[in-house]
Amino acid sequence: MRGTPGAAVWQRNYYEHIIRDEAEWGRIRDYIEANPVRWAEDRENPNGVAGGCGRRNSWH
Repeated sequence: MRGTPGAAVWQRNYYEHIIRDEAEWGRIRDYIEANPVRWAEDRENPNGVAGGCGRRNSWH
C-alpha cells in the first residue's frame, strides 16, 4: 500500500511515556509545538538539509 515492501512502519526509537506532572506535560507540549519547525533538519526527513546524517531531536 505504501509502495515500500519490507520497510519499517514505525519511526526508530519510538516509545510510549507516562506524563507524571504538570512540568513534564509542559516540556512535552513545548516539544510537540516546536517539532514541525525542526523537520527540515531531522535526519529522518528525506528532503531535509541533514541528508540523513544530522542530529536527532529529543524532549526527554
